[in-house]
Amino acid sequence: MKNMLSVLLVLFFVSSGMVYAQGFTNDSVNGQYGAQIVYGDEEGAGVGVITSTGNGSVTGKFTVNIPGIGFGRTIVTADVAGDYTISGEATFPLNWTVTFQDRISLDESADCVIMQADANKLATEVYCVTKEPLTPIRGFFRRGIMTMTFKRLPD
Repeated sequence: MKNMLSVLLVLFFVSSGMVYAQGFTNDSVNGQYGAQIVYGDEEGAGVGVITSTGNGSVTGKFTVNIPGIGFGRTIVTADVAGDYTISGEATFPLNWTVTFQDRISLDESADCVIMQADANKLATEVYCVTKEPLTPIRGFFRRGIMTMTFKRLPD
C-alpha cells in the first residue's frame, strides 16, 4: 500500500504542475546527490551518494541493510554506474549496474521524476521507482518495488 501511495504522489506532483515539466536535459541532473533507498515494504534500506556530470551517466557508492540468512541482517556496500536520458520532460528512465564488494553484480532500472528544480532547471530532488519488483539481491527476493530519493548536495 505504501508503495502504491508513492507512485500516486509522483503522478500527482507531475500532473499538478508543481515542477514545470518542460525544458529539462541530461544536464538537469548534475552534481552530487545524497540518496535514500527503501526496498520493498521497508524490508531493506540504504544510503549513498551518486555523482553526475550532466552527460547522462551516474556513478556512486551505497551502503545497504538487507535481510540476511535466517532472521539476521546484512550490511553491504556497492558501487553503482548507470545512465539516463532526459528528453525535455521532468521524467526519465534510469538504468544502472550494482556491483557488491564481492564483485557480484546485478542490473536494475527505474522510472524517475524530477520533483524539485531551481530556476535553471537543475534538479534538486529526484524520486525513482524500480520497474522489476522481484530482483534477487544477494540471496533474497525483494518482495516489492524499490524507491529512491536523491537530493542534490551543495557544491
